[in-house]
Amino acid sequence: MQVCPCCKRKLPAPKKLGTNRDLALDLALAEKAIDSLESALRWPNESESFREAVHMELQRMNRALTDHGLLWRIYRRNSKNPSYAAVDRFEVAA
Repeated sequence: MQVCPCCKRKLPAPKKLGTNRDLALDLALAEKAIDSLESALRWPNESESFREAVHMELQRMNRALTDHGLLWRIYRRNSKNPSYAAVDRFEVAA
């Protein structure tokens, strides 16, 4: 906490939205999902449509590891937290 130089009162700290933690958690969830999808591709006797759907979802999750907007839409779209990029702008401004 910072202290005011003239009156020596403690100044309130700016609120941090905690997106770095949210982003790290979502990246870990995406990596676990990728592992699960890769193991699903190794299942024997599955239909071609199932394999195609798993392969498409695997591509989407791999893209989400680098595209954080897509990652936010996958895991946090219905939450009240702002997107990772919006929170980064707030933290830089504070």
